[in-house]
Amino acid sequence: MVVERLSIEISERCSKGCGFCYNGSRADGATDWTPASLTAFVRDCADHGVRAFSFGGGEPLQCPELLYPALAALRGRAFRSMTSNGLPLDAAALAALVEAGVDKVHVSIHNPRDPDEVARVIDQVTAIAAAGIASGVNLLVRRSNLAAARAAC
Repeated sequence: MVVERLSIEISERCSKGCGFCYNGSRADGATDWTPASLTAFVRDCADHGVRAFSFGGGEPLQCPELLYPALAALRGRAFRSMTSNGLPLDAAALAALVEAGVDKVHVSIHNPRDPDEVARVIDQVTAIAAAGIASGVNLLVRRSNLAAARAAC
């Protein structure tokens, strides 16, 4: 069996620090990766058949020293996506993602009851798509939030 898709948590660093985070991420979160170790790992995985990599965390945009070398190491070798909470996704970060040639960026809506968060994410995925990068939305759906999740769609 060959693993074709791999999701990598590059750190536990995330300024949002959601209580429900599966990764236990927080503003002062750590990582076990170095740029060299992550780059070597993804290259080896690509050499052994992995065709798609998804980078998450934590918040990958808060770890540019890890994210961008890994994206560069895989350029032209594998599909590269990332998931962001969107908070650090400003014009400079978007320009860096365009330069890195990332294939897709997902932005998460953690609270569909918050109209400001929903509007921010819609604006961000629109800007990502306008920059020529495929974009998508990760929508956190709790049973207690079904109506808000439907409205966000």
